[in-house]
Amino acid sequence: MARVIEDLYQMTQVQNWLHTVVTFAASGDNTIISAPGAGKRIVIKTLIIQDEVSNGTITIVKSGSVDHIRLHTEKSERFVLPFAYGDEWRLAPNAALIINLDGANQHAASVRYCVENV
Repeated sequence: MARVIEDLYQMTQVQNWLHTVVTFAASGDNTIISAPGAGKRIVIKTLIIQDEVSNGTITIVKSGSVDHIRLHTEKSERFVLPFAYGDEWRLAPNAALIINLDGANQHAASVRYCVENV
């Protein structure tokens, strides 16, 4: 019963969700959200990635240097990754959100996130 009450309490708390939209085209690692600092971590609610011009790119989404999601994107293809309440993607403490491209192809990302203490 105590766990149910705690869950209900957490659902009523207002999250300070932030939103960022970026475009990037460098081959290799592209920092989408910088590391938040010691004792904090990024929590992803929604991540949208779109390949804007290429005919195919291997896209790897990372928490710091650790690979988490691997996609093959085609021209104008969009991947929408929504995370349900309680199942948000929590990056490692003090880790940046990075998207790695296997080629210098124009991409865009839209991220809804917050920063929490760990």
